[in-house]
Amino acid sequence: MAWEWTNIELPFQLSVSGEPLVDCVRWEREKILSIYCQEEPEKLIETNKSGPVDGFPAPLLVLDVRFADGVH
Repeated sequence: MAWEWTNIELPFQLSVSGEPLVDCVRWEREKILSIYCQEEPEKLIETNKSGPVDGFPAPLLVLDVRFADGVH
């Protein structure tokens, strides 16, 4: 079986920060692709520190995608 890649079109605009995470266990059990991602914060904290800095809170999103029958 060959894989075929397709873009997922969302019904809304989404700007995420960092790397999204995929729930592989849910895919194996339910064939639902759950993607966890963090929205870009509205405001960034500027500092002279070289290490990580806590920023303003931004929503954590979970996108659940159920594919058409026959996708395994």
